[in-house]
Amino acid sequence: MPKDLFPKLCRPDTLKIAANYVHDDKKDDFIPDTFRNQDYIFNLEENLTRLAQSLRNGTYRPRPLKEIDVPKGGLAVRPGSSLDFEDHVVLFAIAYLLAPIMDSVLSKSVYHFRVKKKGKRPHPGKLFQNEGPVLVRREVRQDLRIFGDWYEAWPEFVAEAQSIYEQEGFSFMVESDISAYFENISHPLLADILRQCAPSQLHLINLLMEMLSFWATPSLAGYRPQRGIPQGNEVSSWLGTLYLVEMDTELFKLQRKGLIKYVRYVDDLKIFTKDRRSARSVIFTINRILRCLHLNMQSAKTEIFEGEEVRKRLYDEGVAQVTEIINGLPEDPTKITRKQKRDAEAAVRPVFRSRFAYKREMGKEDLRLFKRTLTLLMRIHSPMAVRQSLKWIWRQPALTEKVSRYLSAWMGRKSVRAGVESALLGEEELFDSQYLYLLPMFRRSPVLNSRHKRPLMRLGCGGAYHWAVRAEAFLSLILFALDDRDFKRLHRRYFKETSATVRKTILTLFLKAPDRAKKLMFCATIQEPEEETNRFRKYVWALKNSPILGQPALAVLGRIEKDPARLVATLLTALQSSNIETRKAVQRIAVERLADAPSKLARIAYERISNDGMRMIEGGK
Repeated sequence: MPKDLFPKLCRPDTLKIAANYVHDDKKDDFIPDTFRNQDYIFNLEENLTRLAQSLRNGTYRPRPLKEIDVPKGGLAVRPGSSLDFEDHVVLFAIAYLLAPIMDSVLSKSVYHFRVKKKGKRPHPGKLFQNEGPVLVRREVRQDLRIFGDWYEAWPEFVAEAQSIYEQEGFSFMVESDISAYFENISHPLLADILRQCAPSQLHLINLLMEMLSFWATPSLAGYRPQRGIPQGNEVSSWLGTLYLVEMDTELFKLQRKGLIKYVRYVDDLKIFTKDRRSARSVIFTINRILRCLHLNMQSAKTEIFEGEEVRKRLYDEGVAQVTEIINGLPEDPTKITRKQKRDAEAAVRPVFRSRFAYKREMGKEDLRLFKRTLTLLMRIHSPMAVRQSLKWIWRQPALTEKVSRYLSAWMGRKSVRAGVESALLGEEELFDSQYLYLLPMFRRSPVLNSRHKRPLMRLGCGGAYHWAVRAEAFLSLILFALDDRDFKRLHRRYFKETSATVRKTILTLFLKAPDRAKKLMFCATIQEPEEETNRFRKYVWALKNSPILGQPALAVLGRIEKDPARLVATLLTALQSSNIETRKAVQRIAVERLADAPSKLARIAYERISNDGMRMIEGGK
């Protein structure tokens, strides 16, 4: 058993590995950060050294979760959350140290969030030799992942289930669903499981449990129950995989006797038996185990399937067909020929029409096929699903994230622009998280113009909206011309605002203000108590006074950032730099992006940045 690994957690090099992982994991956050966390990353070495010191001396404290309701089906929601960048780093660093120890207790029947084999993981010391960059290339960051990728694990999970049914004579299958699984994971039971698996790592485990307890959703009276873990990050999914290890132990006993076969993917469980009586018996066993884990089985979603019913559950010909088409295309979309696009579209059209043309609501299997089909249509740049996708924003809100990514390529179509604008600015009420997907898409509209400024300002100042919605609305305003009246309104809103993220976004807008108003606003925030807002203010002042900051972030964002508002915000911030080379980089990126500016507003914003950059370079200001 390895010695206490807590001292290793407190080392900057361990936290550096975690920071590289988190930089990738946060791109899928339910609540995106205004600057993609650049205001933390720009001074990452110093921040990680300070974080390591706080872990060593016991002064580290996690920050509150950023929470938002995420639609499931109908009007039902599940809790979505995003972690502060620093907390996410600590959480992953703990998992990075514990996962290799814990993985050995998981059954071979468990798929996903399994630790990669050593041959597939580079030695961390080889990544950071000679004090290399804090954030390494994306390809190397992917290698840092300790867990296998879902797109490899899920097909293996399905293939194993199919093999059990086809080749081993198990003709009955039990499918079970756990009610509100992540919300009901018991902290004391999880701690016991972790301590049994790694008894020498109590210091790490205790810190982890303190973090989870702090993040537990409090009651209206302020009581924090000892259950529930944040959803929306891979470490929580790994903990969710570990939590059912006692169920694995009981099921494996039955499997060794030849009574059952089973496979598990986090909390997705498929159990195979040779007769109905055994299938019923195993349901009773699962129910008993779940009660011991303080969990409940969803009786409405627990079923026994037999014979051809099993085949239908395990084999979706539509998904298999679409996957085969995708696999037949070049990985590089630019190398897909017109003929390949036509053939792929012709092949998928019958599947799409038969499954989705007339449906008002999709089940679990339909959702999987629909998402897979949209992936294909995005690869071949086909508008086949545009009309249906606009409808699914209302019919199936849980699809908004996937639908918005697909529709964003078709904002040039009047019907798409009208549908998105109606959804955002109309009378119908959206889920909060839907705004977070649709607003970035709206910012890429070619007809975005001055008439949209007032409704966006109203959305930002509207106290009834979730703070993340207000932040995204304010970020959209960075593409517009703002006058003295607008800045006065933003100034008043800043000092009424309770969210640090919204205040940070308002500060970003003041980078567009006249010098005097900008200076007064930033001076007024010197005593800002909230760390997130203070971090951004320090970032701006550091850019003004440091000769080296700003360029690494620009080099990446200038190539990959598709959201014009986020890019403009980043360029405006970097333009505050005292470094002539950084200013030149800003000016160059602004000129390069003029050609693909999605709207006249975005083009004007890039032109202004380019002109300001040139003026500052020539004037040496």
